[in-house]
Amino acid sequence: MIQVQISYPASTVVHDPFWRVKHDIEIGKLWRNGLPEVHPLFANHHSPFQRWSQEASFGLNPWFTPDRWKDIYHYRYWIANNQGFGIPDDPRANFILHKDENAKLPRVEALVCGGSMISGKRNGDWVKVNGMHFNSPVSLGYLKLHPEFWVRGIFAGGTGQVFRMLGDKYEGPALIHPLIINGSYECNIQASKLQEWTQVEPPDPLKIYL
Repeated sequence: MIQVQISYPASTVVHDPFWRVKHDIEIGKLWRNGLPEVHPLFANHHSPFQRWSQEASFGLNPWFTPDRWKDIYHYRYWIANNQGFGIPDDPRANFILHKDENAKLPRVEALVCGGSMISGKRNGDWVKVNGMHFNSPVSLGYLKLHPEFWVRGIFAGGTGQVFRMLGDKYEGPALIHPLIINGSYECNIQASKLQEWTQVEPPDPLKIYL
């Protein structure tokens, strides 16, 4: 299991605040039952899921086999949304299983999930979210030290309880997707969906805090 403390910059450096994305029950309205607890960022968009980001995703989820890993990005699932693996007659490049590597790239949506930690600057009712531009690779070592770029895979239950996505198919922590965006867009989320996070340890994505 990945264990990490938030790496705060030196005191002479001003950094954007950290935020925890609230679970549905903490926001105050239950409208999902057995569905991903996702919150799109605005402007909403998809970005290419390239070799470096696929390898980073797989490295952040060492409890997944390569074949099980591809289930995270099924085209009918939470973050690929009709642009992932498994589309009939439309193969997508899978650099983990080394299949269809010359095919079109899968694409991932700019979104976060309840229980995740992000960083960003507040502007009125919105927070501008920091993400990783799809065409600016970072190392797996860097990502392991920066959980503000981890989107945790969480389902919402009908009475407010939360579960790991794909929890019936693997044993391990809530899955991690690296927060890939198109850096030419400004990505924002409503501040009402967030709790400012000042603790040294990242939040537990399966815990209700409020």
